Amino acid sequence: MIASPYAPEVYVTLKGMKNQVAALARQANAPIVEIDPDLPYFIQLMDIDPRSELVIALSDRINKQRSLEFRDKIFRTNAARKIYRQTYLYNSWVWGTNALTNRERFLAGHLITDLKKRSDAKVAIVVGNGPSLKSFTQPVSNAEIFTCWHALSKLQANNIDPNYVMHIDVAPPSQDFEITALPASTPIIATPTAAPQFLEQYSENPLYGYFSQEVVFHSWFAKQRNIAEHEAIDGTVVTGMVRAAIYAGYRNIALIGVDLGDPVTGNKDEVILEKNQFGHEISTSPVYMTYKEGLEYLASSKPEVRFYNLSQIGLDLAGFKPVTWDGLLTLQ
Repeated sequence: MIASPYAPEVYVTLKGMKNQVAALARQANAPIVEIDPDLPYFIQLMDIDPRSELVIALSDRINKQRSLEFRDKIFRTNAARKIYRQTYLYNSWVWGTNALTNRERFLAGHLITDLKKRSDAKVAIVVGNGPSLKSFTQPVSNAEIFTCWHALSKLQANNIDPNYVMHIDVAPPSQDFEITALPASTPIIATPTAAPQFLEQYSENPLYGYFSQEVVFHSWFAKQRNIAEHEAIDGTVVTGMVRAAIYAGYRNIALIGVDLGDPVTGNKDEVILEKNQFGHEISTSPVYMTYKEGLEYLASSKPEVRFYNLSQIGLDLAGFKPVTWDGLLTLQ
């Protein structure tokens, strides 16, 4: 890795407090990064060398509770950022190889922004592969379904046919998943770096390109297709499906299987503990907390869209209102 000017120490503070911590930073010969509390922390720390030590620098005027919350969030974000960077370095050559293999099909295909509703359904259900997915046992009459590929077999086991399938993994599809053929009319949403084997499996299906962060910043695809950076804040499959539903025109979007954790079991000292929407403890991880942050930011940036959460066990997501399956049927 090329050494960053930030290494080995970075002073992290809240926006507007740079002058108040400047003396400390100068003494340590360290740069200062100001964090805007209204934007995802993960994104704001992405360019810092993961080997850097982050020093939390706060003014005396910041109350103790806010200081602890800020430190806790930075700690989790930094842990997730290091994991992401390590994964990026390891997989960068795979991404490049996949993108070259897939380039002709993506340049000839559609963009995620071209999606349009295919029915008069009132709700988009975004499906993840978390434990709460087991509650999705039958079709919903007023909804279209956006599912990740890894949840597809569970839906099909309940005779639920998704309307859109998304896949962004760079690795070939696992042999553990037995999936029946999709109708050729079912749109596939994928990134140019997705495993070519997956795209070959559904070569007859309409393809919609999701240009996630690593593609926007590290590939020529963005320029070829005129993709703006602000259209791809992160590269997670869940936020990709939520964005797809928004582009398709949905104003009611509900999550299921997007739990970002599990009910607490075992030694509580070995996990990060958070509360779900009903106040029960749930075990999660720094990476999941980053996904949570991205979803909450997306919800806050789209006031014209109503967001719901069908999970009874998952993390509490700000901006996502709890809803039951019966309640889902009443949405207009």
